[in-house]
Amino acid sequence: MKRWFDLLVEWRYPADETFHLARHRGTVGWDHADVRAYFESKHRIAAALRPRRIVEIGVRCGYSAFAMLWAVPKASYLGIDNRDPAYGDSATFARHAAGLLSVFPDVTFRNVDTRELVDLPGPVPDLVHVDGDHSFEGAQHDIDLALRSGARWVLIDDTDYLEPVRRAAEVAAEGRLVFDLREPLRGAMLIYNGGAG
Repeated sequence: MKRWFDLLVEWRYPADETFHLARHRGTVGWDHADVRAYFESKHRIAAALRPRRIVEIGVRCGYSAFAMLWAVPKASYLGIDNRDPAYGDSATFARHAAGLLSVFPDVTFRNVDTRELVDLPGPVPDLVHVDGDHSFEGAQHDIDLALRSGARWVLIDDTDYLEPVRRAAEVAAEGRLVFDLREPLRGAMLIYNGGAG
């Protein structure tokens, strides 16, 4: 039986032949150990936290969602993405994510710019994964949405890779229990938000 990561690599979007690395300041292929560690960290977090409801801000091709949902396949998942053409062929990415995540029973998507949202839609999530707008203002807004949602946990991606995201995460982390996850690829910060989730 194939492991979940092997399936992810097999089902990746065809144009994704390389993955951008922070530590190496370049790109590597999907077979690189750091790429595996990056997605395995998402998988391990979901396996440990056991969220019943996950909201993800910034879906792209759905790889992180796949890693998390493979750990908690019955979790409800809402993926929010604005499908901004500045980030590539966003319509194709959205179709790819929908196909990749179709193996899970409770997956929905919303095509919306989070800057237009005051609150996250739907019931209170247990986990919000923030990997959307990477500007300081955009990341800060997305993180604030996640914290205001009442989610117990907020996972912020790219904290070692993109300085504006790091600054926004540090502002949000003040006075909260924080786990700074120094995974080798892009870094992440996990914030315990209390919450009812």
